[in-house]
Amino acid sequence: MRGNMAAHTCEKNSGKKLPRRFYSSVTAEKRNTGWCILLDGRPLLTPQKQLISLPSKLLAFEIVKEWDAQRDVIDPAAMPITCLVNTGIDMLIVKATEVRDEIVRFADCDLLCYRVEHPQGLVERQNTAWNGALAWLSRSYSVHLQIVNGVMPFSQPVSELNKFRALLDDVCGLELTALHVVVTLTGSAVLGFGVLDGEITPKDAWTASQVDEDWQIMQWGINSELELKRQLRWAEFKAATEVMKYIRGCE
Repeated sequence: MRGNMAAHTCEKNSGKKLPRRFYSSVTAEKRNTGWCILLDGRPLLTPQKQLISLPSKLLAFEIVKEWDAQRDVIDPAAMPITCLVNTGIDMLIVKATEVRDEIVRFADCDLLCYRVEHPQGLVERQNTAWNGALAWLSRSYSVHLQIVNGVMPFSQPVSELNKFRALLDDVCGLELTALHVVVTLTGSAVLGFGVLDGEITPKDAWTASQVDEDWQIMQWGINSELELKRQLRWAEFKAATEVMKYIRGCE
């Protein structure tokens, strides 16, 4: 299942016409099951016909904004929070264990654990951006991931991965979906869990995840295609961290 599930549900429909906007009003309403999104008074459903019911008023109103911003057509690529919520409701009911296992596999080959030996400038940037997160995980949760120089794959101690896996047992639903998106986009289970835990800000996590790519851009520059990809990844990452914030706050 390697890859970003939420992105898979919101891929651009290459060569396909986008559906026309069919509704006039978008509202959110508190019901017994939670906050529902209403299109012309009718509850919004997921692609699998599940009711979208949310624990957070703020999250509900973010989805209202996305649907209200659609003009002549409905473009899923412009609705990252809606896509993530759809994924969380439709897929994670039966795949939560699989998703947790996937996150642990990222921890086993975590971005923060693979370091360069040179050039010195990049060595220093990696140390500055990454050491703190690993130290926090070790200090706060007694999960000690090893660092290696180079890109040859190595396996983390099973005991440490089991401890990290236990941290995910209480992460479920939309939080788990959002965490999976953040981990996939950053390549780091440590950064993802740090954001979920509130230890690392989304901005700092994203900056840390881009250290290697930013270094290459400093050396060689950037083209329009890469710039667009970075913007799209950032938008999806931002949406996922906002979902984390709203679910944790439950406001």
